[in-house]
Amino acid sequence: MRNTHPKCYIVMVVAALFCTVTAHGATYTTQRLQRLAASVAKKPVGSATITQRTNAFGEVEHIGLRIFSQQMRDAVPSPTYDFLERYLLEMNIKKVMDKDMFMLNGAVTYTVGSAATALHIDSTYTYSEDKIDYKRYRSTWSKNGKEVLQMVYNMNWQLMSGCGIAELERNFERGLLRHTLQPIAPLPVDGTYIINPLFSNRLFLDESSRNGSLSASQKARRSYVFTPKQMSRSVSNLMLAEDLPADVTLNITVNRYDYITDTISVPLRILLNYCRSVERCTPYFALKTRKNGSIEGVLLLANNSRGYLHMFTMTVPDEVIDKGKGTVNGRLMLYIPLYNVKEEYLNLTEYETIK
Repeated sequence: MRNTHPKCYIVMVVAALFCTVTAHGATYTTQRLQRLAASVAKKPVGSATITQRTNAFGEVEHIGLRIFSQQMRDAVPSPTYDFLERYLLEMNIKKVMDKDMFMLNGAVTYTVGSAATALHIDSTYTYSEDKIDYKRYRSTWSKNGKEVLQMVYNMNWQLMSGCGIAELERNFERGLLRHTLQPIAPLPVDGTYIINPLFSNRLFLDESSRNGSLSASQKARRSYVFTPKQMSRSVSNLMLAEDLPADVTLNITVNRYDYITDTISVPLRILLNYCRSVERCTPYFALKTRKNGSIEGVLLLANNSRGYLHMFTMTVPDEVIDKGKGTVNGRLMLYIPLYNVKEEYLNLTEYETIK
């Protein structure tokens, strides 16, 4: 259900279709990629090799200079690869690209070489990457021990993804609604925290799970605290452990940047699984207050390689814990940037184990 004027809704739908469908019938995950494909067709980039990748839905999800080998991508995954290949291609054909696509160009600094240098780089060059979590990257290419290209840039996900915030939000909703569960390892039981110890991803097991006499297969099937007698721990487990056997539906009000409010419904485990497997986020949960037969809490879903977090504030009725099923209402804010937030305020680089 969408709380917006009908005319605005029509405009938004038309814009979304324009963003992803070309005259030739190809579909793209972002408007920027559609524009880039059209620009590459108009202006080749000499002998440089262009790479293109589609996703499981047949949509083009990446176009760029072929700089990184698949072997490197598999061995050391990083969100920088797609960004650098796409961005450096854009920089080398920018005369035919729309000017508004380079609003964030100032966020990238070349300390060695230039964008044109990338036209001669291939997978035989040595690549190294340094980062400050949630803040910035430094990417360096070397040949025979000599640096030939070095770039420094913020973990600004709008820059790195090639999307404005409104498009990121739309893409998140689309991806979440069509997501199917993907295999992913459960969180470590002891957990860590973000910002301060109140925002933790510690999991609470019942005594049988800690019994040393259990077999390995029994220990693999965790038994979480989930009882009205331990409400706080149960709610925390519910919001962090997607393998907890509870049938909970989320009614999510999405607070979007453009002041349009969406309401979507998805199973809780789908949200958790999507944010971990696709968005590559780590969840952290904090209790706010208990009142009127419910508990209010905040779930932070943070990505330290892309420099953002999602924030989900929710109210969990006691009966959800009592019955192991039900509906939880909450509000979701997406892609909150962290690269320009003071480290001493967020304390993001000081993770500690919760005992």
